Amino acid sequence: MKNKFYLLPAILTFLFLASCAVTKDLKYSVQGGINIGGITENTDMSIIPGDPVEVDAFTGATQTGFNAGMRATKSFGRTQLESGIDYMLNNQSFRYNDPVNDFSGKRDLAVSQFMVPLTWNILFLKNYLPRQELKVKIGFAGQYNILSVNDNGKLPDYSVNPFSAGATIGFAVYPVQLSSGSKIGIFAEGYRGSRIYEDFYNQQGFEIPGSSFAKFGISFQF
Repeated sequence: MKNKFYLLPAILTFLFLASCAVTKDLKYSVQGGINIGGITENTDMSIIPGDPVEVDAFTGATQTGFNAGMRATKSFGRTQLESGIDYMLNNQSFRYNDPVNDFSGKRDLAVSQFMVPLTWNILFLKNYLPRQELKVKIGFAGQYNILSVNDNGKLPDYSVNPFSAGATIGFAVYPVQLSSGSKIGIFAEGYRGSRIYEDFYNQQGFEIPGSSFAKFGISFQF
């Protein structure tokens, strides 16, 4: 059942792109920018099994990363259907300071994610801003995750789920139109999805661990 859930965005996107191949009036764009996210770690140490641990027994930190993507959009009146493929990189660090469970050290992770979004875009102020395409995006995305891990210290074992999926919401506007008809705009997107990473502090039964991101950047529409 889980595998079907993870594959759903890719299957629907394939059907969307296949149908678009025989239709006209498609718009294509490329985008890139900065982001923060990747693995969403557990922050509630009270749910750790066994003897009580300190609040800083396990902590996480995420650096600002980068993202790039390609999108195709099909218009339906005041709405659009959008899909494509994105790449995102986040660098994260997990620190372990837990003498109760005899874990101490640091785990550095480079989280690479290939994503397939599928969103329904709602256009606003189309009569007043016909060229700017002010829009809100609502949909979901599937992710393929590749983790590069560097351990330093005595750390717990971990496992990685290469596939994850979840809901996404975003915003875009194109205030600049070039003489060629191409447009330059800005975008912001957020996501919350299923878990990527598990260890002693991020167990399967815990509610918080998962995947998430917030990303911002510039989009160029052909």
